[in-house]
Amino acid sequence: GEDDDAPIETGGALGGDKMTTTITTTTTTTTTMSILSGCMTVASAAIADAGIDIADLVSGGVAAIVPRLSSSSSLDSPHHPNANANVEKIPAEIILDPCPSEHSHILAICVIGYLRSRDQITEIWTRGNVDSGLLLLSDDTEGKGKGDSTFEMLMDKAVEAAVEARRVLEAALMEAAEFKLRKRDAEEAGLKG
Repeated sequence: GEDDDAPIETGGALGGDKMTTTITTTTTTTTTMSILSGCMTVASAAIADAGIDIADLVSGGVAAIVPRLSSSSSLDSPHHPNANANVEKIPAEIILDPCPSEHSHILAICVIGYLRSRDQITEIWTRGNVDSGLLLLSDDTEGKGKGDSTFEMLMDKAVEAAVEARRVLEAALMEAAEFKLRKRDAEEAGLKG
């Protein structure tokens, strides 16, 4: 079914031993994590808009590890890199804000709640396999944070997504505050006139 995990076997370099990893094929998990990320951000906006004092705005972010596929291959195809028993690792990349319609196979996914001014993660939830021994991340991902584990790189990308969401949140709150000030000024001018 849609919520089943599909195993992928990859050949090992030592004597043809096979390693198995699980690709999360569920759109439910991806959707749930994206919704949770949005809920954290919207709740923070609502609290700030209500005028409740807060130490910082919480913004949510999601990142996922997805297999890199050529346009002519699929995970079930004999042309997929993992169909060859001599391939050791799954070619993968880390993306921000995964969309189930664009990425039907997800190796791992991470959602975080982030306080930017404190550089603090308030919530983290991951699902999937972040075993560095099974993944061959793209060059642009590997160049960042040499020595970082796959989990740390995934978490850093989720933080990056949260920072981007925070920029939108800040702009929306500034616009709302300006509107409230203009409205108050207009009301005060009407009372004096």
